[in-house]
Amino acid sequence: MLPWGKGAEVLRRAEEILSSCCEMLSLPPKAISKSGREWIRKISWEDDAEMRRAIFYAALVSPSESIEAVHFPPRRWKDGEIFAEFDFKRMAIDRIMEEKISHFFERLGKVSATGLYRTVIRQVERPLIEECLKWSGGNQMKAAQVLGINRNTLRKKMKEFGLE
Repeated sequence: MLPWGKGAEVLRRAEEILSSCCEMLSLPPKAISKSGREWIRKISWEDDAEMRRAIFYAALVSPSESIEAVHFPPRRWKDGEIFAEFDFKRMAIDRIMEEKISHFFERLGKVSATGLYRTVIRQVERPLIEECLKWSGGNQMKAAQVLGINRNTLRKKMKEFGLE
């Protein structure tokens, strides 16, 4: 049995970790939503470190003060094994996203969630901008043109994602 027990104690420990995380990373205070609490409660946590990693990840991914179930990472390798059969280099981006989102909903089960749209867009937007900047050799004008956005918008996004 883990040192912090089960049920309400698990949620109390999760809130402690989240508070510590926000302070340590200079994030605005965040709270775990109902869907996030349901997700945390249904997991059989192996140890404190596993919970800590999941909560830190969710705190960084969540664009708001509320951490939803959708913000938590896939658990263990078995969550990624479903994709071993796919040749991602030959798949269209929309097909890859369809598979990932479908798998996400399978993992989510009956837990209610909110904020998925914003979370998915954010997780796609960052690597898109990052890779475009690499491709353009750091030339922001060229990257903005390829992305079809204004250079100032690109700079704002770079700052938002810490890509400066």
